[in-house]
Amino acid sequence: MARDALGVAYEMAHLGTMADDPPTRLKRPLSGIRRVSWAAPLLLEEVKAIGHVLGCTINDVLIATLAGAMGRYLEARGDSTSGLTIRAAVPVNLRSAETGDEGKLGNRFGLVFVDLPIGIRHPLERLYTVHARMQTIKASVQATTTFGLLTAIGYLPAPVESPAIALFSAKASLVASNLPGPREPLMLAGAAVSQILFWVPQAGAIGTGVSMLSYNGRVQFGVIADGEMIPDPRELIGNVGTEFERLVLLVLLGGAAL
Repeated sequence: MARDALGVAYEMAHLGTMADDPPTRLKRPLSGIRRVSWAAPLLLEEVKAIGHVLGCTINDVLIATLAGAMGRYLEARGDSTSGLTIRAAVPVNLRSAETGDEGKLGNRFGLVFVDLPIGIRHPLERLYTVHARMQTIKASVQATTTFGLLTAIGYLPAPVESPAIALFSAKASLVASNLPGPREPLMLAGAAVSQILFWVPQAGAIGTGVSMLSYNGRVQFGVIADGEMIPDPRELIGNVGTEFERLVLLVLLGGAAL
């Protein structure tokens, strides 16, 4: 209990002193107009194989691919990304069989702030950077701490709640969510469902959401973004396949530079 209390105290201090995300086109004022796009699915077995060979998780590979796609998009739009890291707010499910709250109504998720090293252009270096940071997050109590903070904020009066949410959302440039979906194809009126997609909700000043959903042996990326930040999400989502293919090619070449 003492160790958990110290962990929460540390995370509270860490969140309180965390600097706002650096200014990019993802931090512009919201227009209120949302645009969506989705990529051609990746083969889940390929993602698993790459993670296995490199000693990383599926989530590590997907987050690193997203970081590469985001960096490539911003560079193509004329933004400098050299050495730049932005954060993604990633929801973490806190329900479990041990606590007996699976299947109950209501939200029970925390947030973790994941660094996206968009300024690292080499796919292997970027992947191992993401892996190291994810290991640190997994060993922390950041998700449960943010769950408590979000619960407390929800009880505040509206004039206080809005500035609190704005302060919280300033720490990240986007929301990213990776969910495991059904492993077998679903049927609807006798027809197989070929693809499943969900859109990530955002709050405060965050105007970009990226979804990653595995279904029937494939991983589907989707983007919903404010038009002021990403006018054509197809330009961003099209980079996902490119960055994953670069990673696969590097593994096949034994880590040679691209």
